[in-house]
Amino acid sequence: MDSRCLHCGNRGGRGRFCDHCGTPLLKPCPLCARPTRVGARFCCGCGSPLLPGENGPAQPSPRKGSPLEGGFLRVSRPNRIFEKIRDDIQYTFGGPFPQSYCPFCGKRNPSFEATFRCRFCWEMFLCRSHQVGRDLACPVCAESLEEVEAARHLRRLGVEPPPGSYPELGWEEASIGPAPAAGEDPEEMVLVPAGEFLMGDDRRPTHVEAFYIDRYPVTNAQFLRFDPSHVFPPERAAYPATRWISWYRARAYARWRGKRLPSEAEWEKAARGTDGRLFPWGDRFDPQCCNTKEGGVLGYTAVDRYPRGISPYGCYDMVGNVLEWTADWFDETYSHRVVKGGSWDDFDYVARCSNRLAYAHFYRMTMIIGFRCARSVQP
Repeated sequence: MDSRCLHCGNRGGRGRFCDHCGTPLLKPCPLCARPTRVGARFCCGCGSPLLPGENGPAQPSPRKGSPLEGGFLRVSRPNRIFEKIRDDIQYTFGGPFPQSYCPFCGKRNPSFEATFRCRFCWEMFLCRSHQVGRDLACPVCAESLEEVEAARHLRRLGVEPPPGSYPELGWEEASIGPAPAAGEDPEEMVLVPAGEFLMGDDRRPTHVEAFYIDRYPVTNAQFLRFDPSHVFPPERAAYPATRWISWYRARAYARWRGKRLPSEAEWEKAARGTDGRLFPWGDRFDPQCCNTKEGGVLGYTAVDRYPRGISPYGCYDMVGNVLEWTADWFDETYSHRVVKGGSWDDFDYVARCSNRLAYAHFYRMTMIIGFRCARSVQP
């Protein structure tokens, strides 16, 4: 099967990156059908060899009491808080988190902490022993920097997919639900007027045009209408959609709704208003206003659970519960997208409105990242 670009929909290519937009290309694994990076030697999902003549390494069987037992998320000694977090994630995902394999050598990873992500080709689950230098480069990218730089230049151009197509879903594009008709099942949005606000920790004046933004993060019930294969516990229909919600799947949903992802500046203005406050409700942190570690929930909650924590424009859950995708790149390496807001697994200093984090947007293993949509005001 041909390789495919999840960003612009281009099929095929001369190398590891899309010739149109510079995004790493994917192909399905012949054995497990999991999307894998073009050029990877082994499937990170099942460990099977992908290149001709490549033999899979012998995989050791986990011994009783081994850290390998219990899946990819494990603890080496009892830890009540970690076990609570792991249990909630696994309940949301419908079972133990899947095991992963190094795409360079094929060895099974003992834990997520034992791996790294290449900052150039975005390959994940690489054994740390393969890291080249301090740049978090995989061995392949370290030997092909010219190809890497050419792809980065293309990503600067901001190529968009054709209207009405959903390349973000890859080989699952045909499975999406019918788009709502105009005026059907409206999702509540709030208006954020044009003007300056104080952005970032340095509270620099920043202007944004008027826009609409969702009052709540997109819920499981809403995402299910878009993706009929979306799975969640029945009692969590009003919880934020987080299962396999990569940046690309979030963008696909937004486009399906006739919307888009908010820019970082739009998200931050909707969260903190114009006066530079630290949190949506003010400058003093209050664990009764949001779902962070201080509140002790240690798991997801419904998107309307914290009415005391709404923003000046009426948005719920802008901090805590789940991090949220934005449309923007984190920096000029064009390798991570900005996420905002903190999650239930974060403390208050991460949940500040001004805080920004870089996250690997390419793969679906997100666990604690959701999103909400925005829409420009028509002139």
